[in-house]
Amino acid sequence: IGSEDQNNYLLPFPYFYYKDDNLEIDRNALTGFLWNHNTWYLDFSASGNIPVKSNETQARKGMDDLNWVGELGPELKYYLRGEPNSDLQLSLAFNVRKAYATDFSTIENVGWNYGVSLAYRNIISPIFNGELQLDSAITTNFADERYLNYYFGVNDQEQTINRAMYQAEQGYQGSSLHIGFTWKKDKLWLGSFLKYHLLSGAVQHNSPLVKAKSNLSAGLGLVWILYDK
Repeated sequence: IGSEDQNNYLLPFPYFYYKDDNLEIDRNALTGFLWNHNTWYLDFSASGNIPVKSNETQARKGMDDLNWVGELGPELKYYLRGEPNSDLQLSLAFNVRKAYATDFSTIENVGWNYGVSLAYRNIISPIFNGELQLDSAITTNFADERYLNYYFGVNDQEQTINRAMYQAEQGYQGSSLHIGFTWKKDKLWLGSFLKYHLLSGAVQHNSPLVKAKSNLSAGLGLVWILYDK
């Protein structure tokens, strides 16, 4: 995020999905409903970022690569409409996640990421004899110094004539708008998303690695369900 470079990724991978009345595990989150009172729910949230090879990114040439980053932590949700198992939901969520980076040989602590989001979900069926799920969310993100400097910091050995030394402070790191859908019928699952990141006003805006104040990402997914019970 913040780069002027564009990349395309093809990522084939298996994933496990489980759901009952008290627990839901999917490719994005573990929802266990650790605590519940009326329309307040406490569970887990997960996120992450894919690796970046610095020599393939103009602004990062000569710097260390960015590894896979996984984030996990508690999330407190307030449902303005519906509840976790409702077809129609409108919720306000507050999350705090611990982040670790790995190249699968070492693990590095890369700080904390936290934020607040307003999310909408609507499940409609039947649509073309399947189930259509629409999701959208507006999120405002914050992070500590360690997290921001993993992505946007430049130490004294990495500075060049065109890349000044930079160390970020904790604070607001940007906002995002996410819109997506999934459609499922029998063993077939289709999905798509569009996500817009806005860095205007973010604390890292002075980093020499930030070349763009906004980014747009999009994706398509196709899943064949091998086993369903």
